[in-house]
Amino acid sequence: MPRFWFGRRRADFLSWLHVFSFEVVGVLDSIEIKFRNDEDTLREIIAICHRYNISMEDLASLENEGNSQWFNCEGKFWYEKVFGKA
Repeated sequence: MPRFWFGRRRADFLSWLHVFSFEVVGVLDSIEIKFRNDEDTLREIIAICHRYNISMEDLASLENEGNSQWFNCEGKFWYEKVFGKA
């Protein structure tokens, strides 16, 4: 979970998650997000992680046959953050 210096930023972050119908469960400094693993949703998760400077390493586990071609692509800005060095 990113560190928020102002309560409003935390509220913005959590409300953005709810806009995309993500199920959010959390306590204090950690949250679990449940969502459909489809292209639109995964792209939103990447955007949220990028915007709030959240580690993307765990996203590698979301790679599958349906998204591998665009998701595990060395030319994308998230590639190294998700899959490590090329």
